[in-house]
Amino acid sequence: MFELTSFSGSLSGHGHSHPIDFTAEVDDEGVLSVQLARLPFSDTAYGLYHTPEPTELLDRIVLEGIAENGTTFRSDSFSILYFSHGSIEGQELGFQGQCAVADITRTMAGPHKQASKLWLFRKFGTIHRISRETPLGKVWAGGMDESADSQKASGFLHLFDPSDTADDAWLEESERFFIHVLRVMSFASSSYLMPVVERVFSGTTERMRVVRRGRAVRPGLAPFPPIHLEPIFAVACDTFSTRAETVAKLDAAIRWFVMPAPTFESQLVNAMTSIENILEGELAAASRQFETSSAFKKRVSPLRKLLTESDAPSGMIDKLPELNRRAFREQIEALVAEWGIVTDDLPDGWLPALIKVRNHIVHTGVIPANVDTESGIPGHVIWAREIATRLILHMLGFVGGYQSWLHRDKTLHFPTCRPVG
Repeated sequence: MFELTSFSGSLSGHGHSHPIDFTAEVDDEGVLSVQLARLPFSDTAYGLYHTPEPTELLDRIVLEGIAENGTTFRSDSFSILYFSHGSIEGQELGFQGQCAVADITRTMAGPHKQASKLWLFRKFGTIHRISRETPLGKVWAGGMDESADSQKASGFLHLFDPSDTADDAWLEESERFFIHVLRVMSFASSSYLMPVVERVFSGTTERMRVVRRGRAVRPGLAPFPPIHLEPIFAVACDTFSTRAETVAKLDAAIRWFVMPAPTFESQLVNAMTSIENILEGELAAASRQFETSSAFKKRVSPLRKLLTESDAPSGMIDKLPELNRRAFREQIEALVAEWGIVTDDLPDGWLPALIKVRNHIVHTGVIPANVDTESGIPGHVIWAREIATRLILHMLGFVGGYQSWLHRDKTLHFPTCRPVG
């Protein structure tokens, strides 16, 4: 992605700056590797190293340089992770570390066909490249998730600027567009997609930004398989101008929905937390409470006075406001009814059973013994994920087929939730 290149520059921080030579390269996983040359001992060089306390964030200083061919490198977030002291004259100090974010700018042999912006990320696969025309230009998406252990940054979003300028205004708007699209596609593929490399092509110049990320986890129980991503990708692109704020509000719910979970307990709690997040943001206050705050305050005032005069524990009095809050089950029922979400294909009594299991897990940390965990993923997990899926699809304004794990990965039409074909 970026071949091994030698740079001469400086390492600066804590009021010190020292000349330094270093090499940098970016592999096909989007991982930046930097190797610093050893330095002669001096107060300036030694002053660059700061050992953080156990509770402190990693210390970050500036590493920058230029290669013989004019390629530039800069990182404002270089952290020294390794320090050594030797006896060879002029090479007494050894620093090595990593960059949280680094920017590389280089000149290519010839101009690019069209100015464009490319994001590369992990754990995203499509059967073939998909595309959509947008007001910002034509955007392409694709990827190949090669194996369970692969961390190759093969997933991509590539947007072409019709004005062929990639000016600041277009770049800022394309940034918001990419974030919006990746949020929707994270939900669709059940893996939170985050760029590890950004490449901007304009004329003969390429600007590359590399971001250090943790390992991406293989997706599971995705609402859209790789072969059927085109409809949801179209919605992701088309809703940027109409539902960007809605999707931004959905971000926390999507993160909980796709969060890797090693146990059935955490899978169910994650899905239920996703639903709770949607309820908090979308359900009207009147549906979350039995009556208005002012009316409830008037109603509960005599009880508060009675408890206070009888020297009731302060904790008991503090719980009085909770009496006006509708039960979690009632809130789900209210939002499902308000939005017309289909639930008649779920088992009888699914909601009380689901909440009972969820509460048991929250209070004990384990799934109840009477829930079958030997035959595969418990139905309670599937029910929670199915409701979360339908709520999110409604917020996206999606109409079309999606993969329902409630029906053993059959394709259902949303919003009717009837089998397709």
